[in-house]
Amino acid sequence: MTSLDNNKKPLHLSKLLTFLIGFILICTLLKGARIPNLWTYTHFLFNYEFGFMRRGLIGAAYGLFNPTAFAYSSFLYLSLGIFCLNAVLMLKLISRLTASQDHRIIAAMLIYFSSASIVYQAHSIGFAENIGLSLCLISFLIPSFKSKILFIGPAFSLLLLIHEANMILYFPTLFMSLIFTIDRQNKNQHKALAALSLYFIVLFLFITTQTLDKSTAALMQTSAQQRADLTLNPIHFELLWHSSENILPLLIKHWSNPGRLLMFLGSALLLFPLCLILLRYSLALLKHQPISIKILSVLASISPLLLHLVAWDTIRWNALVLSSCFLMLINIKLHSHNQHYPNISWQKSLILAVFLVFIQSQVPVLLFDGYQSQNLPFIHHLQYIQQLITGAEQWPPLPAH
Repeated sequence: MTSLDNNKKPLHLSKLLTFLIGFILICTLLKGARIPNLWTYTHFLFNYEFGFMRRGLIGAAYGLFNPTAFAYSSFLYLSLGIFCLNAVLMLKLISRLTASQDHRIIAAMLIYFSSASIVYQAHSIGFAENIGLSLCLISFLIPSFKSKILFIGPAFSLLLLIHEANMILYFPTLFMSLIFTIDRQNKNQHKALAALSLYFIVLFLFITTQTLDKSTAALMQTSAQQRADLTLNPIHFELLWHSSENILPLLIKHWSNPGRLLMFLGSALLLFPLCLILLRYSLALLKHQPISIKILSVLASISPLLLHLVAWDTIRWNALVLSSCFLMLINIKLHSHNQHYPNISWQKSLILAVFLVFIQSQVPVLLFDGYQSQNLPFIHHLQYIQQLITGAEQWPPLPAH
């Protein structure tokens, strides 16, 4: 495998690959693009008005500027800003990765950026996990252990206050990013990493217990509705008082539904084979690393599976497993220099990737709230733009769910 800084092949080929992969990424994002739904809008209305609670940071921060209202349009533009930031960061990473001319990585990008996981990334606009993705992608661009830990420490602390699930989704990958840059002879760096990890574990455990009782949650609901400019669904406020004790019966009920199990199996059949391909690429890059690093890398890649134990967005969690596998692969690649894949013909990987791009571009993806995935030439999107121009539709649009 060539170093990212050693590109001896024609520059125009890298530019062509960057354009091609970027085009596939944008087309796949358009398959699932939507405006943020009421669930995500409700999340961002939570604040610390009735005491400290999980997921209240953004609502509290916004309240410093406008304590009486939190318009949906403000939330929409915030979500679009984060979405665009992630797209730009992904394109920047695509440019860096294609410059390496590593055929397995190029195949991995083709596979991932045409997958249902990217469709869900666009469809989950407004979800707090997108902020975690921004933090993760930015950290990949930071070269040294010291710079990484100075960035991750405060940034990830704020991220946990935005949504505690980011601990499961992104900390394992960030931890491995620090492992890959650590000086193994520097005991102070080892102590710093251990202290940071312990701090995040304690903070995570503390935040997950911060719920409101039912009566206070009702007050929060009333307050949030007064600040919102849309009618909110009362069901969205149940998570204010859900804890590990009372969520267990809900999960048992969820998994006792045969339809939910079929949903899990269907999405697993669609996504997990792709996860195995990316894991194989990662392990090839880690060929000369200790077995402990390989095991930790695999565990970090599949960490979103743990979310099945605490919540019921079945397909979303499976899609995030594939995202995590891809993030770990590029994490390893960006921190690996002068390492080589085994002598396996890259043409097989490229042929497989092209085949999967074609198949995934045609396969419909089951989305939230009755939405259907779109395919080229994105007739529905074009019709909406035409209706905006003629005044038949309004901007910003309002969510129906």
